[in-house]
Amino acid sequence: MILDAKLSWKQQVEAKCKKALALMCQLRRVTGVTWGITPKTVFWLYTTIIRPYISYAAVVWWPRVNLKTVNNHFEQIQRLACLYITGAMRTTPTAALEIVGLSPLPVHIRQEAMMACYRLQLNAQWVQANCGHMRIK
Repeated sequence: MILDAKLSWKQQVEAKCKKALALMCQLRRVTGVTWGITPKTVFWLYTTIIRPYISYAAVVWWPRVNLKTVNNHFEQIQRLACLYITGAMRTTPTAALEIVGLSPLPVHIRQEAMMACYRLQLNAQWVQANCGHMRIK
């Protein structure tokens, strides 16, 4: 986690996107239309390694996803993954590529943050304070 003085999470998200793009480039090196690892394996690698890496600690920084620049970065990563999974042409629209079963990355991050909040409340680790904030028991 990269913390800054204002807790804007800008550096955190930029570092995650930069690392995810590097991982996608590594994935591209072993993927081809007629050779390399199978599309099923690319899908598995993306959903089990890259997406969890991006959404790590999303319960803290998820409001940053509402910014258009961050959405553009996440859309770029998701688009590359969909292209590598499907082997489609680069001019194929992103919405058509996401038919492979991937929800958009900002939606996935919000979902992960909500599930984490729900787990914390379900386990009764968080209690409501008088000032409107949550605190750990």
